[in-house]
Amino acid sequence: QNSNAGDYYKKLRQKCKLELQKEKDMLLDEKRVMLLEVLKFFCLRGGCYHARAEDYLHTGKLHVIDPTTRCNNKQCSMCDGSWATQHKRVNKKALVSWFQIEFPKFVSTENASSLTDLLWNGKEKWIKTVFRVKKKSSLCKYHVESLMLSLIAAEIITWKVSKDKIVWFLNKIETDDGEDEDEKIEECCYLIDAYWDGIPLH
Repeated sequence: QNSNAGDYYKKLRQKCKLELQKEKDMLLDEKRVMLLEVLKFFCLRGGCYHARAEDYLHTGKLHVIDPTTRCNNKQCSMCDGSWATQHKRVNKKALVSWFQIEFPKFVSTENASSLTDLLWNGKEKWIKTVFRVKKKSSLCKYHVESLMLSLIAAEIITWKVSKDKIVWFLNKIETDDGEDEDEKIEECCYLIDAYWDGIPLH
């Protein structure tokens, strides 16, 4: 009888532990969604901040606002042009090459250091081709920081927490582009045009 009671409480503890982990995962997913919405609002080009905020409060969804909409608020960096100064245009083809050549090295080392440093401190040819500049000195580090935040906001780059460290990796989704109708294949999001919406490109 004592043995049966012991087994019962052991199973109960395991069940409670699983339920707690499930709730924890759900909370983390909710936090991720909320964080991404904030990043999409501030780090992707989507029109006047004030008009977007009003639309979000009205609809509960984040929409792209008509680019001709302008507010008279000098604190709106989207309308006064300062957003475009910080978020410089980039060469999509060069970024795709950078993803394919440099990013795998970064991930394979399980390096959780700065994404910004990966490009900023990397080979100078990459930063020059990505931003289409002749000299790295014509850029500031915050231009690369802004780019990385935009790529995270666009869900081209994503993350997971492993052993209390953030691990960055290229986001992938399942598509129906396989040879068989029921075949699912994984495709990197940077190869899908829709994921580049909101990122200023040359």
